[in-house]
Amino acid sequence: MMFLLDANIPYSVQHHLAVHGHTALHVRDAGLQSADDQTILEAAKQRSAVLITRDLDFSNIVLFPPQSHSGVLVLRLSPTAIAADIIQAILHTVQTIDVSELHGALAITDGQRIRIRR
Repeated sequence: MMFLLDANIPYSVQHHLAVHGHTALHVRDAGLQSADDQTILEAAKQRSAVLITRDLDFSNIVLFPPQSHSGVLVLRLSPTAIAADIIQAILHTVQTIDVSELHGALAITDGQRIRIRR
């Protein structure tokens, strides 16, 4: 599975996803570090990538209907979450579900539970 990591996701997540057989591109590497939400989501769609973000705006299905993108995984973690917490939540998600379920869906996780909306 291909993932696009938003600016609020640690760069090190790329390595951890690669260990589990996934490809990830950080928005910094794509030249999108200061792009708006719509541009980032469109870049993910062009790459058939699932966007991983902590930006709760992406959980608004009125603004970003699931059928309009390649998938979004929103992390609902404490504002004080450190990189290790973020990595753990992402890995828990990709190891718990069939990641193909993320394609064209909105998934929200708190690191323990995962809710998927289509």
